[in-house]
Amino acid sequence: MSALGKLDADNFISGNHKIVRNINRSAVLNLVRERQPVSRVVLSKLSDLNKSTVSSIVRELLEEKLIYETRNGESTGGRKPILLQLNRQDCFIGAIDFDPNYTYVAIGDIEANILQKKTIKTENKHPEDFIRTCLLELLELKAGLGCPNLKSIGISVPGIVDGASGKVFVAPDLEWKNINIKKIYKEVIFKNHHESVIIENEANASALAEQWFGNALENNSNRVFISEGIGTGVIFEGKLVQGSYNLAGQFGHTTIEADGRLCVCGNRGCWELYASNHATVQRFYALKKKSFDGSPILEMQKIITAAFNGDEDAISAIRETGRYLGIGISNIIKGIDPAIVVLGGVITSAWDLIYPEIIKEIRSRVFFEQNVSRKIIPTSLKERSSLVGAFTLAIKEIFSGYKITI
Repeated sequence: MSALGKLDADNFISGNHKIVRNINRSAVLNLVRERQPVSRVVLSKLSDLNKSTVSSIVRELLEEKLIYETRNGESTGGRKPILLQLNRQDCFIGAIDFDPNYTYVAIGDIEANILQKKTIKTENKHPEDFIRTCLLELLELKAGLGCPNLKSIGISVPGIVDGASGKVFVAPDLEWKNINIKKIYKEVIFKNHHESVIIENEANASALAEQWFGNALENNSNRVFISEGIGTGVIFEGKLVQGSYNLAGQFGHTTIEADGRLCVCGNRGCWELYASNHATVQRFYALKKKSFDGSPILEMQKIITAAFNGDEDAISAIRETGRYLGIGISNIIKGIDPAIVVLGGVITSAWDLIYPEIIKEIRSRVFFEQNVSRKIIPTSLKERSSLVGAFTLAIKEIFSGYKITI
């Protein structure tokens, strides 16, 4: 699926030559992504740009190694056209996905295919030092691949982030507060390299990943991505919703139990306390009358396996999570009316158990048959959505400007 909007020739503006050039450049690059392999002639027709303009832009993109010339296409009467594709071999992207249990450092290509990845146990006590460690690991992966430069680096964080300054205001699950990742990045990388860095909340990054690299769904439909934390990223009219103070989409911290358990955010009865992996694991161990102290993700995989093997406590714990997911999703539907709700995380491997519970709650809670045509689906991404999201943050910058879909 694409993150690209629909071409409208009327939107090619006149005025400042550099602005127009950049808009047209993005249009051509996005078309290559959409239609690859594609000829210059087809690019000219689809973009409504003249052939000389397209040829000039293509020459720039070839020089930047963002695209390359591949095989000859079919002739329509003259010479066989040379086809163009995105350059997977020479355009490298860095990604860091911070998680409370493990952090993932990776390098991939311009289409978010992972080439090298390292998993590191997350260290919460000294966040600045840990961030430096992760950035240095990224440089080691880069050296191991023999790539001279990364086009860009994307970083996803489970917290409230100001992307412009690179500051993490608070990441409760990481126990971070007022950490400036961009400043640390400049100390470690920028003084010797030329990569740019883009930092975003992990749920927002995951929503972008689903928009750009998920299965083919309506591109510009309003959608919500729900991560296993619980984090939520909202796409409205094809764009990520961030809010006035970068706080949009904090549905995981909306109250569903007025006098419920105390959350790390300071509120009581937050949705994530009842619908996250950690909540499922706690619920399962309570049924077993045992205590738990470990990785929720690893334990979730065991619980799901147990459920498939007929363990009634595992089945009950997972179904109850489905019920709470349905309660929260019902609130989202009534609040912002998305066309699609996408769920991510390991819980989706138990889809047959959670989906009926989700739908049951939605049907009992939303009004005026709101649920009739709505899609509630699991993520189609095979890799961690937040890691793909970190790649997407960087890739999106390369394609930014004017986005199109045919």
